[in-house]
Amino acid sequence: MDWTIWFWWNSKGISYLLATSSAGVQEIQPGTGAIIQTKKTGSCHFIESSEVVTNQPPYEPNNPNPADDAIDVPLNSVLSWTGGDPDPDDTVTYDVYFGTATPPPQIASNESATTYNPGIMNPNTKYYWKIVAWDNLGASTSGPVWEFTTIMNNPPNTPDIDGPEKGKGGTPIDYSFSAIDPDNDDVNFYIEWGDGSIEDWIGPYDSGETATVSHTWTEKGTYIIKAKAKDVYDAESDYAELEISIPRNKAFFTIQPIFTRLFERYPNIFPILRYLLGL
Repeated sequence: MDWTIWFWWNSKGISYLLATSSAGVQEIQPGTGAIIQTKKTGSCHFIESSEVVTNQPPYEPNNPNPADDAIDVPLNSVLSWTGGDPDPDDTVTYDVYFGTATPPPQIASNESATTYNPGIMNPNTKYYWKIVAWDNLGASTSGPVWEFTTIMNNPPNTPDIDGPEKGKGGTPIDYSFSAIDPDNDDVNFYIEWGDGSIEDWIGPYDSGETATVSHTWTEKGTYIIKAKAKDVYDAESDYAELEISIPRNKAFFTIQPIFTRLFERYPNIFPILRYLLGL
């Protein structure tokens, strides 16, 4: 028995009927050739059936977050929107346009998620953005241009430095640092110890929280501790300063045990020598 098979292909799938000259008309399973069902028995002419499916473009991006015309938007906000496609089998990707000018420039393409992180934004700045949706068949829909303004960011207050103003060389000394941020942002501290060594933005700490840091000076002298605070959006405070004195440490001299015992027995003798040796 001779069969004649006709297929109608389209962008969404295949629709077809099989016609035979003697057995009738059968529906055939794609790939295997198995007969799914007989549509008509007996001798018949070829019948062709097809379903034409038109691709629909993606939905227009909507429901922006931050909302259109929003103010006081946090500087670390993530953009989000609602998208999708009316054709359930389509996949959708998004182009992101974002910047401080309108129309905004494209900064990302082929994004599969309906969110985008632009990074830390500038304070008190108006931003413009839009989303263009694309389906896997090349149809696209552009959303409108939205805008929002970021919050004003204030730098932390000048830090407080608390600790002794005189110490012993070769011995760790604790100092505490704290700063209040007017926006209640977390803060980091940059510390200069006056001897060339630094603490490079330690933290973050809560606004007003105390950071305790130890340092050891190895040489006699007067040093100025300097510290400033920076919030998580990189706004910096002014420097705070604390002057400290480190007398000469006896660890840097070779002293015979007899002199040590002599000073212990007669604490008032050789006051100048005792001062120079830091005893």
